[in-house]
Amino acid sequence: MSDVFNAWLNGYRQIFDYKGRARRRDFAWFLLLQLVAFFAVASVTSILFGNSGMITETVASALMMVTILTTLSYNVRRLHDCDQSGWWCFGYLILAGVFIVASLMLRPTDGSNQYGPDPRATTR
Repeated sequence: MSDVFNAWLNGYRQIFDYKGRARRRDFAWFLLLQLVAFFAVASVTSILFGNSGMITETVASALMMVTILTTLSYNVRRLHDCDQSGWWCFGYLILAGVFIVASLMLRPTDGSNQYGPDPRATTR
């Protein structure tokens, strides 16, 4: 369970890190826990401050911005693991969900590539 939580925390630890690689499993856990956390915080904020309050809208906007930044940087590292350029993330402007699913399905390259060492080899 600590691997799952660490995968989620790594999204925040590396929020502005667009270099290196990320494992498919870690990115999937990050997305799942981020979705749960987003709805939990949004629900608690809505209950505490009401549905139409300025505080609720501010918290939701800040949370959405952080979610976008962490997901983008994690996805760039995930694409690097597949030996793809992070510039493919410009596709978020068009079809965000398709690119997230595609990056989860891409097979990683074995061994080191131009973006760094194999993250699977360093965690064993």
